[in-house]
Amino acid sequence: MAHDHTPTSSTPDTYFQAFRSERDKGLIFIPAVQHPTQGDLYVIWTDITDCFPGATRIQFDNVFVPMLRDKRCYRVKPHGIRYHPGIVLDVVYGEHGSSGVRRTKTVGNSSSPRGTNTMTEQDATTAADRGTTTTSGRHEFEHKPTPVVPNGPVKATRENNRTGPAVSQDISLVGLPMSQQSFSQAPELSHDLDVNKNEDGDGDHDEDHGEQDDIAEKQDENNDKESHDDPEKVEEASIASEEPAPRIMTEEAKPEQTPEGSTPAQDTAQLQAATSVSRPPSSNDKGTEEEKPDNTDDDERPSYTKELGDPTTRELISNTIAECRPALTAMAEANQKFRPTDRLPDEPLGILHCVARRAMDILTSRQSWTQSNHSRFFCFLPILDYTLEDIYASEIKPDTRFEFHYFCDCGDVPGFEGRWYPHLNLDYKEHYHKRASYETLSLQQIDEIIPLVGEYVGAVLEMIQFGVFIGNTTLFPPNRCQDSAIRISLALQYFASKGVFTCSQYFFSRTGDQKVSLDDIKPLAPLDEKTSNILAHKVNKHRWEIYDELIPYRTSEGDVRWICQPHWYDMAPKREWMVARTFSVNPASTKSEYLTTQGAFVAEVTNRQRMVDYFLLAGRLTKTCILRVSLNWDMTTEDEIIVAEAIGTLSAAGIHITVRPSSNVKSGSGLIGGCFRITMAAMRNPNLEAFKMIQRSPTKEKDYPVFNERRNIITSHLSMEALAVWTRPERGGKVKATLTVTDIDRAAKSVRLFAKGLHHFSELGLSIEPVWKTVTIKFAAPGSGKPGCDVEDTDFKNNDVLSYLEKREFCDEIIYNGVGAVDSRFLFSRCVTEARLEFSLTLDRVKLRDVIKLNRNLRELNLENSTKDDPSQIFEAYKALMANHPSLKSFEICHRHLSRTSSNFSWTNPNDPAKMRLRISCFEGDKVQSLFQKYALIIESLAVDQLQAGEAAALEKAIRPKKGTAALQSISISDPHLMDPSVLDDLKKIILRTNIEDVAIYGSIKRTRTLPDYETEQEQDSSGRSVKFGKDNNNKPRVIKDVDGNEVVIDEDDHETENANVWADFLVGIRSKVSLLSVRSNGSIFKALESRMVDSLEMPRLTDLSLLGEWELSLFGYQWIEKLMQLKKTRKETIESLQVSGATILPEEWERLLQVLDFSRMTKFQIEQHNSLPPALLGPITDAIPGGKSPMEIFMVCDDRTLDAYAVLEHEEKVRAKLSDRNVVVIINGYTIS
Repeated sequence: MAHDHTPTSSTPDTYFQAFRSERDKGLIFIPAVQHPTQGDLYVIWTDITDCFPGATRIQFDNVFVPMLRDKRCYRVKPHGIRYHPGIVLDVVYGEHGSSGVRRTKTVGNSSSPRGTNTMTEQDATTAADRGTTTTSGRHEFEHKPTPVVPNGPVKATRENNRTGPAVSQDISLVGLPMSQQSFSQAPELSHDLDVNKNEDGDGDHDEDHGEQDDIAEKQDENNDKESHDDPEKVEEASIASEEPAPRIMTEEAKPEQTPEGSTPAQDTAQLQAATSVSRPPSSNDKGTEEEKPDNTDDDERPSYTKELGDPTTRELISNTIAECRPALTAMAEANQKFRPTDRLPDEPLGILHCVARRAMDILTSRQSWTQSNHSRFFCFLPILDYTLEDIYASEIKPDTRFEFHYFCDCGDVPGFEGRWYPHLNLDYKEHYHKRASYETLSLQQIDEIIPLVGEYVGAVLEMIQFGVFIGNTTLFPPNRCQDSAIRISLALQYFASKGVFTCSQYFFSRTGDQKVSLDDIKPLAPLDEKTSNILAHKVNKHRWEIYDELIPYRTSEGDVRWICQPHWYDMAPKREWMVARTFSVNPASTKSEYLTTQGAFVAEVTNRQRMVDYFLLAGRLTKTCILRVSLNWDMTTEDEIIVAEAIGTLSAAGIHITVRPSSNVKSGSGLIGGCFRITMAAMRNPNLEAFKMIQRSPTKEKDYPVFNERRNIITSHLSMEALAVWTRPERGGKVKATLTVTDIDRAAKSVRLFAKGLHHFSELGLSIEPVWKTVTIKFAAPGSGKPGCDVEDTDFKNNDVLSYLEKREFCDEIIYNGVGAVDSRFLFSRCVTEARLEFSLTLDRVKLRDVIKLNRNLRELNLENSTKDDPSQIFEAYKALMANHPSLKSFEICHRHLSRTSSNFSWTNPNDPAKMRLRISCFEGDKVQSLFQKYALIIESLAVDQLQAGEAAALEKAIRPKKGTAALQSISISDPHLMDPSVLDDLKKIILRTNIEDVAIYGSIKRTRTLPDYETEQEQDSSGRSVKFGKDNNNKPRVIKDVDGNEVVIDEDDHETENANVWADFLVGIRSKVSLLSVRSNGSIFKALESRMVDSLEMPRLTDLSLLGEWELSLFGYQWIEKLMQLKKTRKETIESLQVSGATILPEEWERLLQVLDFSRMTKFQIEQHNSLPPALLGPITDAIPGGKSPMEIFMVCDDRTLDAYAVLEHEEKVRAKLSDRNVVVIINGYTIS
């Protein structure tokens, strides 16, 4: 047996776990069993509750013992705790039960003085017998209970249902279970709609229901007990708990005036206060909360406050308070014990001054919510080898792994100055990061990260090591843990060995006359958002996990801090937060929740009264960053006015509103009435940094939930459903906005008037229809040096918008898209830099001439030529005008076809004949013969589809050497079998005669001729109906004439064989120049190439190979494919891109395929096989993914989707550890794992 207390009935193969509780005199032994799939010994939870009815958790001393979890951190079924030999575990009853077994060092124990930890001599002796030490020591026994931090509030999806081992003896870092319960349904709703209901043993939705699982289980375990309890008695029992209540801090209260605890009477007052909400703070309140007595009659209170009188709801709030008490109380004790000194070290110019100089800008910087996506403070620390006898002998080795840590940025928060400091317990055994097993990094990854953020992390490490003192105030406390000091020192040494500047290296290297000068220390700037995003990709190892253990907190000054859960709770409006958590109890807002980890209050309301309740409550949530509300009813003008007035008073950083589609258009304004009124009210609110308003039909799926609320608003762009989108990165700064309008000219005047000047915008987009009918004005930034950039729009009541642009000396840029729209005045504003216009040479000749003349800053001009005029005639009509234009760099003509991709004719540098080049993509009927005759020598890129004999002959003649040097660099030929033999002969001559670098042949062996538009636009079928063709005539049998002139129908197989021979002959003729081959067939093309094996393999320039279609044989059943790859490997010629789709690939063929390809030089590897992929092959396949500086961009392998998801995800961490380029996409069987 593994412990001293061995039951007499045990056998050599039986293991018993010892338990004790305050209700039993002796020890109780419960047998452990081996989990059938995990293989771990564990004790089933129902066995524990059978022995200890009413048990809610298991502890060892003050360390919580979690449920056993699998490799992906999901709790195993049936639930249970890991077997811990050699120790006795304590059983705890109820929310605040105590094991009562020789434990005086209990967090929040009222029997011990505040700020002290006591341990009896008997405790110390017992700890020594068990192999443990006191708080400052570390556990020596091998199998100690795995401690965890309680889960923070996460969304009820499997993305956030992962937790890992973590604990903190620095009790101020203990996480709070903020959203342990999701009150998404009212108690009176039917059983069918109760999403929290979960009976034991009905399947395993742990990974689908996240935090709701934990709540459902707790409710099930206590179901019998609660069914006999009077709700009011339960509430009184909870309120009357001996644990001290959390402090209620207002921003106006000083830290020293705040009580350290509360009495049961104060708890009762807290519950009563939760049933009332005061007025929303005005802009002059600066986010402070006034705790005033509530004298409002019940009938006058908002409906959501009345609902809190329900006993069940009040009990939920009481439980929430009780859950938070221990962490808050212990946090206060830890802050008193470890409070940093406020004295400046007595040194004239020491290392502390150097560290403070380097960290000054980081510490004093303030970032808005749109600018900040994580804490300012983070670091990487090596994991020490605790098996060493001398831990001080630790060193960084090739196999050393590093942990990633964020800091709670709680220091210097307005209203709480000097109360807290940035903190993180760095002890290896008890670090704060709760998923370290998923988020450790190899030494190779650290080497790749150092060039990105090495200097920044080095500065943070020295802040931890020495502390930061500015003036007489401590801004960053120094580390006090000796174990952490070793890790910090090793990390700094390694970073310095990689060329990272450190203050300590600089300071202690001064010798002789070399003096320390702060001028030698360069202050570091905070990370920009782009660098932060790259870093997140490199350290985030799982596609479903983000670093969300810190919560965004918006200060009264408008900046955002990422802080831990205890600090967020202590500084945020608590009673309003509790009301927000129970907002779903009303039938008019059942789809509501408060997402604490994202700082978001989300709701869907169905009537005006509930909308008023939502905005009243949102106004009191002064520290909440995001508000997202769906107004799911047909709103009236009065409703829109209420919304506009409410939005103007909110203190949130981002608002996302969804409304039903409406035809309410404000007459004469050119704007959609409700959209405009609400949007302008939001813009006038200086607190808002982002706004999004969309319209969506109730029949469509709601935009609920959203995985990342912040990203959803910030990265928004105007779509068909969007009414308005805008962002303001800096508080009080300029707005970047896009609005849906009905008339662009009128809308511009209205926006200018209501915004009191266009100088409040950095960019303004007005859109009738996204992409096609839009005008976007990009205003030159003040101080940019452009003439007129500093002119403000003071005369905004003047209806002439163009007059303001003229005052700014046309320094702004206008992007004009007017396809299918009435011409706007902006087209002739002289500020247009990019224009896309619908054009007809007959109708618009004069208008286009005026556009080119007036807009002297025009850089790009794109014509949608619906009449399909001769492109050479269009260019000739404006050639002289463009030659004298000062800025025009691109002139493009587009012909859109009914059945094929668009044809494009694009001239670059039309104002400089010496540099002018032409790129052509043409289809049959595009009238390109004269274009080839006039401009063949400046053609840089050519793509042809169904080229006609006369056009090919004209091109071949115009490009002969005696005509001059051709600029042709690349040519793409689609479906050679659809062209006449004479066309193919001319193309061969062109390819072999010129110095073309890229020759691409692509298409489908099965494709038949597509009718050009001029043959199909208005033809009559036999019934007299007007029809439009426009699809390939693939269903029509192919008919040819024999030698006697008789028509013969060609069989489909014979048809493909004949086409394949045309392809093969053409490929062999230009084999020395082919660089890309993309073909779809049934395998006939490979048979045709095999019949010409010797010549067809000689393709030295072939780097891109795409083989598509369902074939008769497997991949290497066609010898030509394997021989080509083997020859490439022998000659060290690289296939940079390989795509295979629809084929069958046998397991033995996979082994050969992985051997003949050089993945370190490939950019794309995409396999979609028709048959199933054996799981055993996933190892070799993922091993082939190159790491380091490989050019690989896409690595995708998919079978017929029978491969199990877990088999794929087992390789995820290995794959992500390899990849250093954030643009690499790895998809295995449809699962994106990078």
